[in-house]
Amino acid sequence: MIVNSRLVEIYEDEFNDLLEHLSMMDKEDRDVLFRTHSKRLFPKSKEVVNLEDQLKGRSDYIHKLKRSFFIIGNCFFSTNYFGEYNQEEFIKRTGYKSQRYPQKVILALSLLDYITKMNCSYSVGNHGYQYEVDYWKFKKWDKDFFVDIHFEEDKDYFTCEIPEFGDEWLWDKQIDTLNSIEVDEGLYSSLMTDKDNILGGSVSRKDLSKDELKKLSLINNIENLYHKTESGMRITIDGPEGRLYSIMTRMKSDYRHGGFFSINGEKFKEVDLSNSQPTLLGLMVKRKHQEDNPEFNSLWLEHAVKGDFYEWLVDITGLVNVPIDEIIKNLSEEISKNKKSKKKKVREQAKEDENILDKVKRETSTDPHVKLRPLIKHWIIKFLFDKKIVSVKTQKAKTLENKFLKNMCWYLKNNEPLIYEEILKHKKDPKPKKKNPEDTASELARKLQEEEVRFIKECLKRLDQEVKYLYTVHDCIGCLVSDVEKVKSIMENTSLDYYGVKLNLKVE
Repeated sequence: MIVNSRLVEIYEDEFNDLLEHLSMMDKEDRDVLFRTHSKRLFPKSKEVVNLEDQLKGRSDYIHKLKRSFFIIGNCFFSTNYFGEYNQEEFIKRTGYKSQRYPQKVILALSLLDYITKMNCSYSVGNHGYQYEVDYWKFKKWDKDFFVDIHFEEDKDYFTCEIPEFGDEWLWDKQIDTLNSIEVDEGLYSSLMTDKDNILGGSVSRKDLSKDELKKLSLINNIENLYHKTESGMRITIDGPEGRLYSIMTRMKSDYRHGGFFSINGEKFKEVDLSNSQPTLLGLMVKRKHQEDNPEFNSLWLEHAVKGDFYEWLVDITGLVNVPIDEIIKNLSEEISKNKKSKKKKVREQAKEDENILDKVKRETSTDPHVKLRPLIKHWIIKFLFDKKIVSVKTQKAKTLENKFLKNMCWYLKNNEPLIYEEILKHKKDPKPKKKNPEDTASELARKLQEEEVRFIKECLKRLDQEVKYLYTVHDCIGCLVSDVEKVKSIMENTSLDYYGVKLNLKVE
């Protein structure tokens, strides 16, 4: 188990000194001390957390606490979990059946003055707690910041979380790639400085802005990849669609594409599916109907594969005939109105729409096909996955977005009925969202993810013997620069065999 060396130092020196100090106290005094800290740390708990088992010197208790100390401390002081306690998550990570040892670790850190304050938070999973921790007290400028800790007769806790992927996902190959990646030293050093600037002093996550939290999450990913920690090497598969997630999936594309990662000095490139969601929808409908309709033809799929899908939508909806200045003015007015809405969801959507509009304004081209591309892409992705059904009847659409969608639906209903029926079918039978089961959305997103997984699996099977290092990020495959043409060729041939269509792939 690879852990932060500062945790080892705290456990072996400071924690053992604490136990010695506690052993010299009367039990009544210890009870008062434990009760005071427990009430502050776990206000909803009816039990008093203590360290009496460790003071008795029983080896099984000492072993369990030591193991929990490194597992939980490693997570507790990372930038993703900085100062957060989630009972369910920590129990899963330790492999123990109760919250007993996770709470003992939190208690120990509090007694050592690493935790300065606690706040209940309903934003943390399982109604967890957020703590203010003394970052600079914890921080230590060691060159060897992470060390390997071994527990005899104790399997690594991450192994029980790793599902059976099968050869088709090339799990071992992706793990080998992550283990072999070298992170640019200049980038790593710069990010560590940024981390110290953000966390300067004793802070809690609730005091940080959204931008700072996003930055910390990015830094954590880079740091874990740099040090090859367990969380950095972990791969999981999410949901029935079978999407694979690794640290590269969570990595911001600017860093993946920025030349900051290499193996033996050679950089990476990614082969990506252009217009992926519209393309996958067209391919899914084609595969579904081609047996009964061998001559299946679709302009939707044709333009998606060709790479001018969003430009085509500008034409068929008549948006090409509306002056750009008028579009920007109407959108600005709609956004301004929605930002004042009493509904939180409407206000949040207005902020997202404002970001898209800024992209449109920054585009220097006056060609509506080019200038409006980010806007059209934004509208289409929302349309495909939202449960909202846009009517094609004659009633007047109020917003510019609804006018665009109404014209598009009219065109699809009359010219692309199979595509239109597939979209409509999922909107009529919405399913609960993963992150918010109380809300519902079109099931189409999951169906397209399943289609994406099927295609990528086929590509990976063929790449297994051909390419030594690779990683996947949903619908794209990352590889060394020397292998990029080989990967692209195999993906193109796979699409020809699987769909009868040569997909439009771009190299980033």
